[in-house]
Amino acid sequence: MGTGGAGGGADRRLFYGWRIVGLTVLAQLIAVGCTSYIFGIYVAPVATELDASRLVVTSGLAVLLLSMTFVTPVLGHWLDRHSIRNAMSLGALLMGLGFGALSLATAIWQMGLILVFLVGLGAAMLGHLPSSKLVTNWFSAQRGRALGISTLGTSLGGFLLPPLAAWLILTIGWRGSLFCLSLSILFVVLPLVYLTVVNTPRDLGLEVDGGAGLAVPDTGLETAVAQAPSAGVREILSNRSFWGIGLCVGCMASLGAVFLTHFAPYATEYDFSLAQAALVMSCYAVTAMVGKLGFGYLADSYDKRLLLRIAIVWNSLFWVIYLGPHSLTAMMLGGAVLGLGSGAVMPLWNALVGACFGRLVFARTMGYMSLLTLPLIVFPMPLGGWIYDQTGSYLLIFQGAMLLFPLAFLATFLIRVPDREPDS
Repeated sequence: MGTGGAGGGADRRLFYGWRIVGLTVLAQLIAVGCTSYIFGIYVAPVATELDASRLVVTSGLAVLLLSMTFVTPVLGHWLDRHSIRNAMSLGALLMGLGFGALSLATAIWQMGLILVFLVGLGAAMLGHLPSSKLVTNWFSAQRGRALGISTLGTSLGGFLLPPLAAWLILTIGWRGSLFCLSLSILFVVLPLVYLTVVNTPRDLGLEVDGGAGLAVPDTGLETAVAQAPSAGVREILSNRSFWGIGLCVGCMASLGAVFLTHFAPYATEYDFSLAQAALVMSCYAVTAMVGKLGFGYLADSYDKRLLLRIAIVWNSLFWVIYLGPHSLTAMMLGGAVLGLGSGAVMPLWNALVGACFGRLVFARTMGYMSLLTLPLIVFPMPLGGWIYDQTGSYLLIFQGAMLLFPLAFLATFLIRVPDREPDS
């Protein structure tokens, strides 16, 4: 396993794993912020210049998400057996080249191919799955808080990159802005990934969590990963914790998709301006960061299943705000509270998979679980639009979403966390 440029000596004052966490914040900021969060900013200028319908252009986001998700099982197997640094470096390279190619595209079909084979594939190889695998390799007792910090990158991407992209478009046009993103990824993100990422602490002679003493590289562990049988997939899929975690996370992610996709037009039904709707969504994004840090920290000391149940019940109580009389104060309160509970899901998801399945098969388990959650995340996007076309309101999609809370809560009872991590 390669160590990149980081092996020249470990800094004893700061466990190197925290540098890894910082790198994963940047990786997820780019992978998510430059895809899901800024896509909508480009819809109008691209549709206008290329004379394409909004339906065709906006379907590019679904294509992008499908591309990122379908590659995750294969990527998971790779990450469990081979170099994470190489995968993330290749992901940054593909994303950088992809944005450069998008800036030169002259037809929608060209952009679709670029999104699938360069941007989508690159974002998957740079973003959440390899970042979570990397943090899981470096931390055990402090894994929850490390994962909570790592997943902040997704929220920071949503907070920072949309206004930056909008400013660039107004300043140098959408093509120029994509070219700037390309250069930034190729000449800043790619070198940082290649020089910083180290697959495991043993590659630097360190212990997980920064334990004292130098460790001899564990070739037995590397051999076990390399020789892990394909039958392990059947073992993963037959484990009821896989289905419990996947269904619970999928339901909660589906609720997030309903909120992020349909809240703005839903709010305008009740005479709220888009600026006011955006303010509510900003409250949601900011408190989601607090939720990631808080629940990630608690996951190291308390029952992860209990924390997940608390987040589900918490969100269900405040989701009701969107079904009753509407006021800006109530909606802002609801957005802020929902953000706390929603922010809990990602670090708890990663921590539960690590605790139930261990480091050796962490990435492949996450990969297959992503396929399980995909329909629950993608389905609300067209469903909300169809409901609006039929009823003239988004209220029914918010009412129907309430059914996901009891389903998610019941799914947590399928999860069984062993007393000892499988490969510890």
